[in-house]
Amino acid sequence: MKVIGVGSPRTVLFPVAGRWPPAQGEQFLARASRVFRRLRTVVFSERLASDPSHSILTTWKLVAPDRFEYEIHGGPAGIIIGTRRWDRPKPGAPWTPSATTLLPQPTAPWGTRIADAHVLAETPHTLTASWLDPVVPAWFTATFDRRSALPIELRMTSPAHFMRHRYLAFNRKVRIEPPAAK
Repeated sequence: MKVIGVGSPRTVLFPVAGRWPPAQGEQFLARASRVFRRLRTVVFSERLASDPSHSILTTWKLVAPDRFEYEIHGGPAGIIIGTRRWDRPKPGAPWTPSATTLLPQPTAPWGTRIADAHVLAETPHTLTASWLDPVVPAWFTATFDRRSALPIELRMTSPAHFMRHRYLAFNRKVRIEPPAAK
């Protein structure tokens, strides 16, 4: 453990666990992004909050090359296949079709604008990194499987926006179909 001193004329000391300064993380994140883009399917849960009292839970399903589906627990849902989209405001409500822009999938939720990436912790099986998306701006911290570079958990913090992903399945059988016509 290393101790970092801050301040003058009186110095406050902070113990810092692990390596200091932390190792650069750009190479690992580039690898993790490539691995994610090559997946056939991804399923994850998301908790999105604006403060400690207000949050929503969403299940996301991504299927290559251009399909995804989301369902906010007890709320709206959407299905996108190519340039077609269907939305419903609540469970059991009718689906409303519309056109949309093609959205290739899977796309890494942490985006492509990575700055100030560092490895915060490593174990024999995991690697935890932190980085900034300077455009949003948003800070990300994620834990990945070291061997596969697949995410286990991802956290994002930006103004009034606190997100946590837990990854549930990769390359499993996931079907996304247009809603049944009524």
